[in-house]
Amino acid sequence: ESGERWDSLQRAWVPLQAGWKALWWEAVAVPPDVEDGEQFRQGLRQLAGDSLQLLSAALPAQAAAFPALFSLPVYASLVGMFELNNLGVVVASPVEDWF
Repeated sequence: ESGERWDSLQRAWVPLQAGWKALWWEAVAVPPDVEDGEQFRQGLRQLAGDSLQLLSAALPAQAAAFPALFSLPVYASLVGMFELNNLGVVVASPVEDWF
């Protein structure tokens, strides 16, 4: 089963290999009204760490099975990839069926 999970992970990772990646807090442009760019980036790094902790807590089995995916550098690079490549994720809402 472990080998099957890794095979699935490798197949799922293929489209992500093509995107340009950087750590999220390094990829975001510092807004012009921000006086301390380093403090701004530290805040983003803290936000990434906090959100990763929440994600890991929400998906404990996956975090245990694939610990490298739940490391801050990998997580921040994935989030940074969305920032740098202007990617979006579209998920249909079940609420739409009622309107």
